[in-house]
Amino acid sequence: MLWLGDNVYLREVDWDSRSGILNRYTHTRSYDGIQQLLGTSHNYAAWDDHDYGTDNSDRSFWNKDLTYEAFKLFWANPTYGMNNSEGINTFFKWSDCDFFLTDGRYFRSPEFRKNVKREMLGNEQVEWLIDALVKSDAPFKFVIIGTAVLSPIPFKESYETYKEEKEKLLKAIEAEGIKGVVFLSGDRHYTELTKLPRENSYPLYEFTISPLTSGVVTKGNGGNSFMVEGTHVQDRNYALFEVTGPAKNRNLKCRIIDKDGKEIWTYSINENELK
Repeated sequence: MLWLGDNVYLREVDWDSRSGILNRYTHTRSYDGIQQLLGTSHNYAAWDDHDYGTDNSDRSFWNKDLTYEAFKLFWANPTYGMNNSEGINTFFKWSDCDFFLTDGRYFRSPEFRKNVKREMLGNEQVEWLIDALVKSDAPFKFVIIGTAVLSPIPFKESYETYKEEKEKLLKAIEAEGIKGVVFLSGDRHYTELTKLPRENSYPLYEFTISPLTSGVVTKGNGGNSFMVEGTHVQDRNYALFEVTGPAKNRNLKCRIIDKDGKEIWTYSINENELK
């Protein structure tokens, strides 16, 4: 199970104290509906603004060391941060697929800060990610970022509003000849599949999957011109990914399932389409 962020919703009464933050985590974990999933599956998590801090929070959040502590207490990720330093980015391998969980909050510059380099992941984390992607020989390299990555619309909280850093990452993926990259994101309170064409390389895909249990955004698809037709979902849902096929010819299949267990859409990508 991959948790893409906003896994816990901290409230106003929680932000200012360690006891409040831990109480919110404990309250969420005590819900009967989550117990079987947590107890029978491997669970890996990234965070987004609501489990990191306040709404749309950034590196200025005053209690980020306390939410960082809580994250480590409640999520058994393999590591936390680069060389066990600040942040919660990490990596794990599942069969022959690689998963790179990034931290889009701890180092993020404020949305309206002027006269400063705009960063979401920060230079050190971007370099770590590029290095790790280059090193990986996995047929599918899943990059998990809480914020939508590939949409060209500069809506609030999108990677497009951090355009310089976004372009650095995407250009590096192309320049280094990194194969098999697939982005996974949440946050938007709707689901859609983005397919970004590239002139000199394979198209990049991003599966934006949300919400699982929270409110649903029903104001249209946001104008994402790279959205794959028929993939916009305005309902609570989750994704099931399956990788099948022989070595050198793996096939990735994504199924979107609604809250009633009904399949909404399915989409498949062969690893050789990402080379």
